[in-house]
Amino acid sequence: MKAYNDYMDNISVSDTLHRRFTSYATNTRPARRSTMVRRYAAAFTCLAVILLGMLTVPRLLPDNVTPITDSSHQLGATGPAITKPDNKRQSGAVYHDIDISQITRQEYKAKVPEGFIFKQKLRLMKKDFQDFNIDSHWDEQAHFTEEDIESSLHISIIDPVLPRGDYTTTQGVLVDDATDEIIAYRTDYYYFNKDTMEFQNRFSIFYFGAAHFNTAEIEQMQNVTKTDGEVHIDDLVLPTNAHFKMPHVRKLVYLENGVGTAMEAEADAVITGGKVDQEKSLERYAQADKQLITLMDASAFESPSKAIELTEAYEDPDFGKYLPEDLPSGFAFESTVRSINQERNSLSALWTKGMSEVHWRISTLGEDDKVRITSVADTRNYDLSFYPIPRADSVPDELREIVTDPIFSSEELTLEAVQARADEVSDAGDISDPRMRFGVLYGNILVEINVKGATSEAVFKMLQQIEK
Repeated sequence: MKAYNDYMDNISVSDTLHRRFTSYATNTRPARRSTMVRRYAAAFTCLAVILLGMLTVPRLLPDNVTPITDSSHQLGATGPAITKPDNKRQSGAVYHDIDISQITRQEYKAKVPEGFIFKQKLRLMKKDFQDFNIDSHWDEQAHFTEEDIESSLHISIIDPVLPRGDYTTTQGVLVDDATDEIIAYRTDYYYFNKDTMEFQNRFSIFYFGAAHFNTAEIEQMQNVTKTDGEVHIDDLVLPTNAHFKMPHVRKLVYLENGVGTAMEAEADAVITGGKVDQEKSLERYAQADKQLITLMDASAFESPSKAIELTEAYEDPDFGKYLPEDLPSGFAFESTVRSINQERNSLSALWTKGMSEVHWRISTLGEDDKVRITSVADTRNYDLSFYPIPRADSVPDELREIVTDPIFSSEELTLEAVQARADEVSDAGDISDPRMRFGVLYGNILVEINVKGATSEAVFKMLQQIEK
């Protein structure tokens, strides 16, 4: 115990980093609604919340907390892109449409080490990391859709089975500053006492593309494995002493097929009369760990999608005919996934050649996709030569969504349009061949292409194989 206390007493980083890390839980910047919600209404709402928070004490009376029981409103109000939770599976978890600045929590005076919170640890593990200010950033006001994230990370985002209690959320995407590419996605679930508005605990779920990070570090952190369909989670060793300097934080990390999943739990010590209540604190820590393990076990491996063989994919009655028959030289089949459920109906396929890849995703056109449809004549909507890197600065806000991932009509698509989507980015440790991302519409069927390491001519040739 003495060694543990000595360790905690000697933790030290700069005051700047200390303020940055200890303030993250009460950050007053609300994440905007996804593109599925009226964007500008949300922007004005968020502005009003910020102004209100500046003028008043950031604490609401219990009567002002509005629980939401209609699943069509849950979670989408606070993030860039997230699935709607299924209330039947939440077992008493109740979402409240509030900003986390309204939740009060005790102040920790310890200088938190870099990487103590996984949100920052992930940035430190980025390949060729140099500096927090130039490598990557968490964008909590992004206009990315769930489909954008799934396409970028080659994942299917699913609804977690949440613990019982009252909660609100924040979400964000981790963006590579050099390429504007999504390399990770997270959702935070903040639990609180709705009568006192006091923070209870936080659960965060991360998805990230392992290729963008230091694999050795991730593998060293991995404490969740799966063998023959059975999930094994390493034991979480609880501290024998609750400390007032820092919160209790535990992480579970799983890595498979190039995609990382991490879940993190955080709980505060219980303070009574200005002192740490050891018994109640350790009880709270143990409960948070138990809930974290249940969350990982019940959610992370419950996939709404099914891996299928390529021959089966070509025979799919809905989407098979939209797959390319011939790939560029050297590309080999990697995987195919079929998803059919209430949230999605899609078929995706991946071919790779070293670090190069061709990712093909086919689905029915959704209402949210329609805002990305552009005519080939409207070059400002898709021609990347108009927008130098970093595009976070060069692309106007009103065009960001369509420039990031435009959709062309198959009847209109030309080689010149495909060439306008080619983007050559030189990252240390990665290939410098062209990357491109866009969609092509065949009636009401949307084919989304995400390519790295293939020429514009090769991609256009693959699209020409599809019958219009």
